[in-house]
This record gives sequence, structure tokens and C-alpha cells, in this order.
Amino acid sequence: IFSYVIGAEAIKLIKKYYFPSNKNKTVLKIRLKSVFHVLFCQFLLLMLFYTYEITFFYLIWVYLAVTLNPLLSRLRFLVEHPSDQNITRTTTSTFIEKVFFAPHNFNYHFEHHWFPSVPPYNLKKIHNQIRNTKYFDKHPSTLNKYFISEIPKAKYT
Repeated sequence: IFSYVIGAEAIKLIKKYYFPSNKNKTVLKIRLKSVFHVLFCQFLLLMLFYTYEITFFYLIWVYLAVTLNPLLSRLRFLVEHPSDQNITRTTTSTFIEKVFFAPHNFNYHFEHHWFPSVPPYNLKKIHNQIRNTKYFDKHPSTLNKYFISEIPKAKYT
């Protein structure tokens, strides 16, 4: 957790996604464009906060974006992929849990893996169709009720 609090995990993620070890020129160009896009958007956001003289809130936002966000994402990942076996789980959670752990219907992770091309706003429909077939009754290991109750059970590696 300390690694997340100081932002070290965010640095690892930035290196992983924006500066890959793959030296393919096409990949590097695409990643470089992405880096510039992120930096440009952050500059615009900073200017907006500066204009309204609330720059301090931008700094708080950046801190949370590089610390709390990766931590919540990691915890969500551990609940969605709870073991070394190839198990993926959906978590039908509370509204508050969805806000923090899985916005945009990403709590329907089992469905996302079964149908990766389905847009997030349709994952709940897929979930309901699968539920109607009684699949989750036959395979209870693919369904969680709450993120919070599953975090202590997760296998941390």
C-alpha cells in the first residue's frame, strides 16, 4: 500500500503503458502521441483550475489519480481474478462500490471476458441474459456480491 501512497505504482504503470520495452517504431510513435495527448489534456485542466484560482484542487486531483486510482484498480483486479486458475468473476455490488471500484459497468467482468467486444453500457444486459440461463447458480465461483467482502479473500501476488 505504501508503494501506492507514494505514487511508485503509478510510475511503474506509466513506464509499462507509455514507454514499452518494445522498440518497434510504429508502437513508439503511437505511444508518444498518447503521452502528448495526456500531457496536453493535463495542461488544459491545470489552466482551467488556475483560471478559477483553485490550483490546489488540481494538485489533489493529480495525487489521487496517481495513488488512489491505481490502488482501487489493483484491488478490483484481485477480486475479479481471484486465483492462479483462469477464473474471472462478476461482482454485483452496491452503487458506492461501483463508483470507486468499477465505474462504467466494469463490475461485469466475467461478461467482459466472455464478450470483449460488447461495449460497457451493454454488459448489464449480457449479465441479465446469462443470469436468466441459471449459469451463475451452476457456477457460483463466477459471481461475487460485494467488492469489499471479497478483498480480504483475494490472493495477493
